[in-house]
Amino acid sequence: MDSGEVAGRPVSEVFQVLSESTRQTIDSPILRCLREGHTVDLSEPSLLVNRRGQEISIQDSAAPIRDRSGG
Repeated sequence: MDSGEVAGRPVSEVFQVLSESTRQTIDSPILRCLREGHTVDLSEPSLLVNRRGQEISIQDSAAPIRDRSGG
């Protein structure tokens, strides 16, 4: 996908992550990072579902990017 295909779409549509053991959708590290304001890691083996429906094993984290004043 290029940026034109994903612009304005919810993160959950573009970045779908499943628990490898339960196959249930798990909270995106992107959304957790935005909500909690700090670096987050996936705590369990996880799968990224691509646009073709293929499942790819991943280890992921997300970190906030801040300006000099912390915003």
